[in-house]
Amino acid sequence: MVESKRTSIPVPAALPQLLAYILANPNPARPVFGMATNGDEFVFLKLLIQEDASEYDVSRTFSLFPRRHELGEVLRILKRLGEVITD
Repeated sequence: MVESKRTSIPVPAALPQLLAYILANPNPARPVFGMATNGDEFVFLKLLIQEDASEYDVSRTFSLFPRRHELGEVLRILKRLGEVITD
């Protein structure tokens, strides 16, 4: 799942909506992954649905701002998620 917002909206504001999309997963047997972005920042979310309790985890914020240049790391994460999903 991907949730994108305008650059003027902080990425954490997209997390509740992304989590709601992920909770609607029709295949709860497998973990679900999501990404929220505003074009400048990226946050990844993972949800594992279990009978007794669901667990989720949120990554740190990855930034494309001039001092951080983390696009390469974001691309590595997306590539790894693609591998996990296709397995």
